[in-house]
Amino acid sequence: MGIEFDSSKTAANLKKHGVSFQEAAKGKTRITIYLDDDVVSWFKAKANEVGGNYQTMINKELKRIISDDKPLKEIIKEAIREELQKVA
Repeated sequence: MGIEFDSSKTAANLKKHGVSFQEAAKGKTRITIYLDDDVVSWFKAKANEVGGNYQTMINKELKRIISDDKPLKEIIKEAIREELQKVA
């Protein structure tokens, strides 16, 4: 039987027992974030459609928003206009 782990153990203690953690790539920061289920489902479906990783897609979209450097109000207006054009 293997080693039993107590979930209260810290990452350092787990490492002592041979549990490895993926190191973040240079320039990346590991975070925990709560997103709406429908948002995650949409990105997962898109990633499955085109091939790729849904987390990478989310990161690219966030970078695009930052690079546009537009106020959120303008981004929302553009998104609404695009959606209205689709149904018109």
